[in-house]
Amino acid sequence: MSHVIRFDLEKRCAECNTKGAAENGLCLECSTNAMFDMPMKSAIGKAVAERARKLGLGRPKSKRQP
Repeated sequence: MSHVIRFDLEKRCAECNTKGAAENGLCLECSTNAMFDMPMKSAIGKAVAERARKLGLGRPKSKRQP
């Protein structure tokens, strides 16, 4: 199975306002941050983070921090 992510280099990211947002409105870096449960400011970022949490994506939670 393969997936395609399209980026519009003229569209700005809803989270950090840099050029190069995907169809969901976030750039690659902010999309990755949302999946890894980093704090998001925008409504789109929060929605992506919530979907990632429900799907179990991101880093596994461990009891010990290095």
